[in-house]
Amino acid sequence: MEKWLELDSVKAALPKSSFGEAVTYLRNQWNTLRHYLTVGNIPIDNNHSERAIRLLTIGRKNWMFLGSKEAAPGSMKLFSIASSAKRHCVSLQHYLEDVFY
Repeated sequence: MEKWLELDSVKAALPKSSFGEAVTYLRNQWNTLRHYLTVGNIPIDNNHSERAIRLLTIGRKNWMFLGSKEAAPGSMKLFSIASSAKRHCVSLQHYLEDVFY
């Protein structure tokens, strides 16, 4: 495919055409694509990350009136700790007991 990208017919593609935009995108992502294909243990999607933030996005409206505007940074830190504990399969209760006692 790398040799194909260097063909004169491919280089002559108009940059604003659909084909030209696709070729430009492929060129811009070429190093990342090669890295992905050579390493082999990189996941093809980001479903794990999407699942991790799903609870926060679903609960956003429920938490809108939690505390005050000044309390928001502290609440976000607490939510971050809770999601990190869940992601690492650590009991949140045990973790917080260990930290606070």
